[in-house]
Amino acid sequence: ECLAAEEERSSCAANALQRLAVGRRQADDVLSQLSDLELAAAAFGVDTPPASNHNHSATSDHFTSEFLGEEEEGGDTDDATMEVSDAAVTGSQCRMIPFKGPNFGAESCFCHKAGNPSCRSLKCSCREGCAGITTRGYQGVTFMNTAQGNCKRGALLTIPRTYVRDINHLYKSCGGGAQALLSSLLSQGFSAYQGRSPGPVMQCLHKGSYASVKWMHLHTFCAHGHVDGMPSRNAYCSEMKSALQAGEVASKLLHLAR
Repeated sequence: ECLAAEEERSSCAANALQRLAVGRRQADDVLSQLSDLELAAAAFGVDTPPASNHNHSATSDHFTSEFLGEEEEGGDTDDATMEVSDAAVTGSQCRMIPFKGPNFGAESCFCHKAGNPSCRSLKCSCREGCAGITTRGYQGVTFMNTAQGNCKRGALLTIPRTYVRDINHLYKSCGGGAQALLSSLLSQGFSAYQGRSPGPVMQCLHKGSYASVKWMHLHTFCAHGHVDGMPSRNAYCSEMKSALQAGEVASKLLHLAR
């Protein structure tokens, strides 16, 4: 229904996310076909421009199969899809920044998992492999955090596809697109965790000077849990009870980081 009503996607997405927050499985089919940009727009309470028929036909089948798990986990995304994704990031004023580091270490692993252009042709450098992506969207990807913490359902990491060193560098890297990008990551992380444990979540980003991995990464875990020493003074954290709070939380975290 959301896809058929091109001009009402944002409000439809907002309603779908609200249902998801209370555990209604009927929202799954809608959310699986909506882009991160539309989810972010729902969080901001604004409409996104309707996609052209050409763009929709070229990408909807790919992203639907990806979210439903029909594509092989960790498989390479084709160049045509990446070009559409790059265009979406550019449209939100956050340009695609290639990673320039070596093909080893944690940052390189994040580069591969994010599908950053500079790592597409290189061998996976992650010790655990590059499979296991929970959600792959236009602006970011979500996967299991190897640091599980004390939450029964573990913890998730959400990272941007474009290279951003940390939240303190987000404005410098993305300019006016910083809030839209962070809102999208918050919304994606929240929605992904609802599939593991419905309800409020805690979301944290390390302060730049305390981040051991120099690729901005959002931690999402159970509301009263602890992961990687967070919540703490070394991180910017906020509890989220609904994906509709993503815009508000993004503004709060960015204000603290500036």
